[in-house]
Amino acid sequence: MDGCVDEVVVGNFDEEEELCLEMGEVHQQSEHLEFCLVGRFLSDRAINFNVMSNRMASIWRPMKGVHIKEISFKLYLFQFFHQVDMKRVVDGSPWSYNNHVLVLYKLIPGVAPTLVPLFHVDFGLEFMSFQLAL
Repeated sequence: MDGCVDEVVVGNFDEEEELCLEMGEVHQQSEHLEFCLVGRFLSDRAINFNVMSNRMASIWRPMKGVHIKEISFKLYLFQFFHQVDMKRVVDGSPWSYNNHVLVLYKLIPGVAPTLVPLFHVDFGLEFMSFQLAL
């Protein structure tokens, strides 16, 4: 682990799949950039990175694994190694950890993760019809 960037890797990976972050830009040696999400928690409180990343990985249970990296203060990169794993996470959102909502955004190649606006979450509501007995 780097002194200024925390990371947790869950799953079996080759060294060539390592994601390198330099000055807010994403560079990658493998073809998995398309399976990356950038996220932040809507909270003013500090998040314990190691506990959060292990918890999220255990909840999501990606079949091919996930590489989670803190790329700046309260900004995280979630690198999946298969489209199905990333799709399950995106389709299952919104996610939360310790009562803090996780805002996720699919990383677009060429866009610096630090420039992605992560301040709103879409919630779906389901209304059920009730009949009133008078």
